Amino acid sequence: MLQVSKQALACIRRGPFAIPDEHEMVEYLLSRKRTMRVTAEQHGVYHVIAYQRRLNAIKNEFFRRDNTTPLGKLQDWWDRTEAQQRGSLHSHILCCSTQLEGLG
Repeated sequence: MLQVSKQALACIRRGPFAIPDEHEMVEYLLSRKRTMRVTAEQHGVYHVIAYQRRLNAIKNEFFRRDNTTPLGKLQDWWDRTEAQQRGSLHSHILCCSTQLEGLG
């Protein structure tokens, strides 16, 4: 389905410089929600795998114990991945580090 902005809908229906009415705004919002949600729901496994790959890359690159980071020398870390009601994944990460000289 072609995505058309609410301003474009107004211009197509009533001519140039037309201001979108309430119906066109609601129509635009409903079309955006339906299109974005269907893709995520149809490919949920791919979204989870992509998220896990990104998180593992971040952990491998930035969360190595006893390595110096911009915030100090990382001693330990803990993370937890959660999903919201709509299925979007997010992480809570707690880092313990020692302060570097000159940062404080």
